[in-house]
Amino acid sequence: MPLNDREDIKKQTFDRILTTISRKKRKKRLLNGAILFFVLSICSTSLYIFYPRSINISPPKSEHIYADITAGDITISGSRPMSLAEWENNKNKPFKVSKKKDMLIIEQTESSTSEFDDVVLRVGVGGLYKVLLKDGTIVFLNSNSELSYKGDFLKNRILTLKGEAFFEVAKRQQADIKQEFIVLTDKQRIAVLGTKFNVLSREGAEQTVLTEGSIALKSIKSGKNKLLVPGEMAMLDDQGSIDKTIAITEDYTSWKDGNLYYENKSLRYILSDLSNIYPIHFDPNKVPNRNFTLFLKRDRSFSEILDLIKRSGNLNITLKGHELIF
Repeated sequence: MPLNDREDIKKQTFDRILTTISRKKRKKRLLNGAILFFVLSICSTSLYIFYPRSINISPPKSEHIYADITAGDITISGSRPMSLAEWENNKNKPFKVSKKKDMLIIEQTESSTSEFDDVVLRVGVGGLYKVLLKDGTIVFLNSNSELSYKGDFLKNRILTLKGEAFFEVAKRQQADIKQEFIVLTDKQRIAVLGTKFNVLSREGAEQTVLTEGSIALKSIKSGKNKLLVPGEMAMLDDQGSIDKTIAITEDYTSWKDGNLYYENKSLRYILSDLSNIYPIHFDPNKVPNRNFTLFLKRDRSFSEILDLIKRSGNLNITLKGHELIF
């Protein structure tokens, strides 16, 4: 066999040997890689199953709850209650409705109710009305309150109140009328000439604060009478007793200007009062027994007010939807 042929055979044989060795090494590497991948997969799965994981779930943002000053309706003579928006679109509307400075102004027109009509103004949660009566009297009607009177109001100046209202009563000489102005609640009868006063009649609380003029109170249950002068407050209990004290009138009348002032009041009292303005709910038995002195603006959201209370008292309170969790 020629020498060149022998060299070619050796070279081909050597190449086959190298190829075989290379294939074996490659298979081994692939096998080792597969084994390594399998082991890592098992370890990863084990870590996923057994390693304590922290799940990052962002807490739902609390809804910004504001006072709805338009909440409420007007009813005449037992007809269907109509919202203020419906009254605005009513061609023969006996009330003129407008908005000014976070307050609704309701004014009776000349083509108003007949003397046989019963008028009921109901303010919903968050509402705030300034009512202009036909005799010139101005009534600020607070949230969650109701004011009713007869259609012949100029002849019969008697109003019934449930809730809270501030009255600026037109003097009889100014209104050119002879009838005295009377406010009725569940527990008292208030007779006035020309004066300014605040009445609260809600959830067992019954108090009257006089800022100007004079008023005569009479307990409906006991028949007892009290005369108030400016700067005095009268409180009635369930037995009909009348307790008269000195009061800082601004503390009880600032709500009509959009301000809420609480001096050394319990948190339960504050939240209960705020629930007349904001649609919130809570269990009164779980409210911490704490007192606060706060000055608030009713155009703020409830979330802002709650943050202030929490910071002031270092309290842990959560607003979940419209419910307070303590």
